[in-house]
Amino acid sequence: MNDLQKNITLSLDGEQTELFNYFPYLMQDLWEIGSSPEQIIKLMCEHGLDKPTIRILDLGCGKGSISVRIAKEFGCRVHGIDGMEAFIDEARQWAVKYQVDHLCRFEAGDIREAVKKLHNYDIAILGSIGPVLGNVRETLEKTGACLKPDGYIILDDGYFPDGYAANEEDIPPRSVYFSQINQAGFETVAEYIPDDDDMKSSDAFIYHHIEKRAQELIREYPQYELLFENYLKSQREENERLENEIICSLLLLKRNKSLNINYYRYC
Repeated sequence: MNDLQKNITLSLDGEQTELFNYFPYLMQDLWEIGSSPEQIIKLMCEHGLDKPTIRILDLGCGKGSISVRIAKEFGCRVHGIDGMEAFIDEARQWAVKYQVDHLCRFEAGDIREAVKKLHNYDIAILGSIGPVLGNVRETLEKTGACLKPDGYIILDDGYFPDGYAANEEDIPPRSVYFSQINQAGFETVAEYIPDDDDMKSSDAFIYHHIEKRAQELIREYPQYELLFENYLKSQREENERLENEIICSLLLLKRNKSLNINYYRYC
């Protein structure tokens, strides 16, 4: 199991890398496996980013639900990259179905390498990809190298409330989180925090479909029952944290031009 596959497994809330080859089956009923396309589109509309001339980079695009719907809504060009080739194949199919395959370019690859060579995008989307690119500061600095000087980042992530007793290095408290955003040379334009009931409904919907497919795999491969049961357990635990401990946040970030930062130093 290579390092990329390990990171993808972790980003999909898996702990055992043996799960990697089963993710396409486990998630076959789900198009949206991360951020909400509707909320991202709404955020873009509210801040004047709904233009057909913009170029968007969707890092960790999954099955392309965000890219395809943005291309359909605004008529703009979108470049989606994901490390799961089966997801990219499905993203291309969705683009054809929505008649935006001429606007969407989907590529199977390692986003850690992609950010070193891509440039001149108006917006980069990081939809629930976790710490694949590092902590918040590192993630924004590396992604910022792909943007135009006046570019934006849409970041779907999470943090703990200040004062919350948590022992997780990957998830900082709010004050540290926003400090890292500023240190990376970005300022917060807008923040959207989803409604609790909406989040619980979405989590339950996703879990229901994953559980159904996991049970099918257990019947077919009883020798791997513990593997799939452990994944379902990690899904339940993650949902519990997201609904009761972590503040899930959708952020629109823009470069702070008052800071003289060499954004292209990672290229």
